Amino acid sequence: MKIRLYPPFSEEIGKNWVQISIKGTITTKQFVFLLFKHFPAFEKYRSSDTEDPFYHFLLFRDDAILRLEDTVSDQDTISITLPLTGG
Repeated sequence: MKIRLYPPFSEEIGKNWVQISIKGTITTKQFVFLLFKHFPAFEKYRSSDTEDPFYHFLLFRDDAILRLEDTVSDQDTISITLPLTGG
């Protein structure tokens, strides 16, 4: 799976693109846990509740926001960015 990182994630990891291999299809919730495992720098965007992978970033596939119950596969390209804020 290809993962496109936008700032600040790209700055913390030191790359704009990374890859993770997964077998079959997994939920976005499982994917988020993999991100925390493979990229410890993401931990500061994680909720303090260890049961819930609540996170402070957005995941996109094909310009659509991924929900925790959506599924992803090794052929997907996922983009990660911070939520947009402002007024």
